[in-house]
Amino acid sequence: MQTAPTCLLSAQQASRYSPPPNAGRVRFTARSSMAWLALAVGAFLLAATLLPRAQSLAGPPETPVEELTHIHGLAVDPRDSSVLWIATHHGLFRMTNARRLVRVGRSVFDLMGFVAHPRDQGVFYASGHPAPGERRLNPIGVEASRDGGQTWQPLALAGQVDFHAMAISPADPKVLYGWNVVGNGEFYRSRDGGKTWENLGRRDLDRVFYLAAHPREPGTVFAAMMKGIYRSEDAGGTWRLHSPALFGVTVTAVEWHPRQPERAYGYAATPQWGMVRSSDGGRSWQSLGRFLGERNAGSRIALDPRDANVLYYATYSDDLVRSRDAGKTWEQWLAGGRVQKP
Repeated sequence: MQTAPTCLLSAQQASRYSPPPNAGRVRFTARSSMAWLALAVGAFLLAATLLPRAQSLAGPPETPVEELTHIHGLAVDPRDSSVLWIATHHGLFRMTNARRLVRVGRSVFDLMGFVAHPRDQGVFYASGHPAPGERRLNPIGVEASRDGGQTWQPLALAGQVDFHAMAISPADPKVLYGWNVVGNGEFYRSRDGGKTWENLGRRDLDRVFYLAAHPREPGTVFAAMMKGIYRSEDAGGTWRLHSPALFGVTVTAVEWHPRQPERAYGYAATPQWGMVRSSDGGRSWQSLGRFLGERNAGSRIALDPRDANVLYYATYSDDLVRSRDAGKTWEQWLAGGRVQKP
């Protein structure tokens, strides 16, 4: 049986969680695969106060740093492929090809779900939890930034949802999807850019780690779960198995290239697979190796919209790597959250 890290927090507990002052990094032990949901929740929410005091709410809008903690989201800038956006437990960061890491904005709130607008530069959507001292409801619901992460404004569902997975449709950016971990887990969709949302309940979903929208079909969305990759063609109304080869395998991340829908990448948490690549839209997969063991997994993937061979992936242990040749070779950008210089 496949094993996985120990359960640290339930989804219900996570919605009320605020990190203790001296919370350390998450410690993992190998157990049953049923603990993978707790990895996604616990690893995200057990924050470490490793960032310097200079990164407080009163800090400058942009602060160069050498370290970050708990990567929750990745996105390549739609207009500038040299820029990678990194959403974390302690706010938003920007990293360049020169591996210069900068914290963006004054708030260090916890961005759990995070997506970048596929066309409009500097437009982001996020969910999560307020920073200490902020006068926001917890969870924050859905918020938007239209100035590159400098400021954020509430959109909807404050105090109601904590999306740990979000997706935005490249075909129609007004369509967004979210997986709410408050309670037993529920699937939401928006058709007006996040202003209003429909709660579709659990449907056939369980332990969702990742959501990805089809590049050309706004109503098609994929969910990476404990039991593989599932697809909905009616905007989350009904679901069915998409990748038979990965049925029963824990898939923690999956992304479709925004301009080449036949190209997809993912992480399947078993020694047989590890990082995977598809050339037929995710129906079959090729292993790229890089299985990270029972104590770690690929958590986030970002694809360069201008070059299908360029991809980034982050791990639950805050490693970040880039490939420029479709996964044949890799460059380490972060190791345990620390910048690795070229």
